[in-house]
Amino acid sequence: MLLKHTKTSTNHRRLLASRNGKRPSGTSRGKIGLAVGLCLTAVVGSVLYLNYGPRQQPATMDFRVALILHDSSNGANFTPPAYVGVTGGIWVNRTLDAYGRPGYAPLSTRDNSGTIFIQTVTITYSSGAPLLFNMKDFFNIWGQPFNEYCVGLGERGVYCQGWADNSRIRYLDADTNGFWNVTETVVDDANRNGLYDNGETVLAGSTPQNQASLEDDPRILYIDSGHYGFWDVGEAVVYDNNSDGYWEPTEPLISGQLPPNALEGFPVWKSPPFMSDGDNERCLSRPPNLTPAKKEWVILVWSPLGAQYCGLGSFGV
Repeated sequence: MLLKHTKTSTNHRRLLASRNGKRPSGTSRGKIGLAVGLCLTAVVGSVLYLNYGPRQQPATMDFRVALILHDSSNGANFTPPAYVGVTGGIWVNRTLDAYGRPGYAPLSTRDNSGTIFIQTVTITYSSGAPLLFNMKDFFNIWGQPFNEYCVGLGERGVYCQGWADNSRIRYLDADTNGFWNVTETVVDDANRNGLYDNGETVLAGSTPQNQASLEDDPRILYIDSGHYGFWDVGEAVVYDNNSDGYWEPTEPLISGQLPPNALEGFPVWKSPPFMSDGDNERCLSRPPNLTPAKKEWVILVWSPLGAQYCGLGSFGV
């Protein structure tokens, strides 16, 4: 079952297609052109891949690529922070230190433009095999998850495939029919004990008796307007009547305020993140090697096309 994200999907295809001047296709995967409304300042001057110095010096690697993180739900672009893999900056994983120049990991940033510097003191591993890096290596240095289900977004938290669900949001099943209806109470079960404790926030309905039993309904979901991957008090709690992974305005708004971009509907199922170079799309489980031939990359979150390229995972009830 594909997601009902017709409007979002069409906009996203137009976004990616515009870079190469191609008209988007609504029926075939095709090759998606890469465009993100943010000016990429990735490469200044010429790029030298194999820089052979004096005869006695080992060959080195020196080139740049650009990375944009794109939120398809609102069209926002953002980039990794400055000084990833730089002494005094953000340098979490040190596995590849031996291949970087003094004071730098082999993959690093110097500003927040999205430019990743790939600079090494050799072009081979100690085994003699060619030295190759992929985007996961950069995310490891940054200290952010990068796999087929999740990608770290720095200060914006971690985006993961799955339902926008939260075990704290529970309801009082007054009619014992096994699912929530509009007359029943919904609360924030802050300590997740499955009981209403005096003082816990009532999101909808009347206040239950102390220690009243609370139930979970998988169709009670939230709109992650903060995009931090978890529910914040005040974010809209909704009911996905048809379990299609998309909240429509005809479905109940239980509590909270809708963000402006959700007034016509909003995804409550998060498709897998994926990456694109403008010609090909990849799931994060298969990151390609970084080379000077492909200088611009986008990692996309909240895109319904993630389900098309990487599968629906556990989507559906």
